[in-house]
Amino acid sequence: MKIQNLCIIAGSGNLPLYALTEALKRNQEKKMQIYVYVLDEDNKELLQSIEENKVAFRKISLGKFDEVLKKLKADKVTHVLFIGKVQKKNILKGIRFNLKTLMLLRKLKDWNDKSIFNLIAEELKKIKIEILKQELFLQSLLCTPGLYSKQKPSKSELTDINYGMEFAKKIAWLDIGQTVIVANKTLLAVEAIEGTDEAIKRACMYAVKNTAVVCKAIRKGQDTRFDVPTVGLHTIETMRQNACRILAVEAGHTFVVNQEQFFKKINEYKMVFMALS
Repeated sequence: MKIQNLCIIAGSGNLPLYALTEALKRNQEKKMQIYVYVLDEDNKELLQSIEENKVAFRKISLGKFDEVLKKLKADKVTHVLFIGKVQKKNILKGIRFNLKTLMLLRKLKDWNDKSIFNLIAEELKKIKIEILKQELFLQSLLCTPGLYSKQKPSKSELTDINYGMEFAKKIAWLDIGQTVIVANKTLLAVEAIEGTDEAIKRACMYAVKNTAVVCKAIRKGQDTRFDVPTVGLHTIETMRQNACRILAVEAGHTFVVNQEQFFKKINEYKMVFMALS
């Protein structure tokens, strides 16, 4: 795929830095112009990399989406990569939309992720910009099927893992969330707008110590241009703080961030980590 002018639209977390690093690696012959549009100004490591590599940089707001479109046109962007966290609760509660963006949002039939993504894609298509799948630049972060921890699940724990993954796929398909937490074949919590960490905390209030199992899955036909399930050090630290030691994800469809440190901590904390096909 020939990419002329790439724009990385960066939310929070570590993924934008991974994407920029990979883009710079691929662009050693300087055949591609790279821009980074930053939504989260607290992403210090990303901003440092932008400065060190002299990458074109813009600050943007989702509340002024019409202005983002104008910037993309002015920069003659041909391809966009959306990457990093954008909390929907912040969109609903914290962002002030300008009039043109509000008029655009009136087209939405609902505020589900799929509807929002489709609207964004439609507007970018009008100005001939292609949205890239996230895994195009982050393939190395995906896990193949297997057990990645020294600790193995017991027979009953494996039953809970399979039970939880079945529910995780169902709620993902319903566009509710991507994570469920189960224990002893009982559904303890379903992730919704609050995010994975808060769902884990809520579930562990009702589980016997170290019995809760966290399962994360992708919905069938999920648009990976906008969202891929992700786990990292923050996930396992939240689990440890809440006496939860088993994490299962869907193989080939989940990003594992900071992998070296992630797997080191998994074994240090005597956790179980599996990727299931």
